[in-house]
Amino acid sequence: MIESGLNPIYDEKTAILIVGTFPSQKSLQSCEYYGNRLNHFWRILSAITGRDLDQICYKKRIETLLSKKIGLWDTIKKCEREGSLDKKIKSPTFNSFTRFSGLRLIVCNGNDAYRYSSECRVSNSVTVRKVISSSPAAAVRIEKKISLWKSALSD
Repeated sequence: MIESGLNPIYDEKTAILIVGTFPSQKSLQSCEYYGNRLNHFWRILSAITGRDLDQICYKKRIETLLSKKIGLWDTIKKCEREGSLDKKIKSPTFNSFTRFSGLRLIVCNGNDAYRYSSECRVSNSVTVRKVISSSPAAAVRIEKKISLWKSALSD
């Protein structure tokens, strides 16, 4: 079955776009990025933004990210996939990142997002960086993930 991803989270001030590959089943069901509570994404971004994003509602999380000029999206627009694993993705259709006029940095959440980002039409003026996946399957301590993400998100 072909599934469609989530809409991008951004506004006219978005300068940094964090992209994954494709939302998990839990994220698709809740219509929220990083909807799986086991994923470290919101803990990592809490450390970066200085606000405990894990303890506030999704709408406030998004407002916080946008206030920091950070947007969210995925490299894949739609695909076939059983479950939530990236390795199960088949027949992907890719998003285009050209719609973001003020974008200066794309941060790819994991190896697959980075690999697929080359299919997403990125302006030559935009820097693309890879960070270790926020997935708990990436067996790295959360403190190390936070350090690596902070470094990637800073200029």
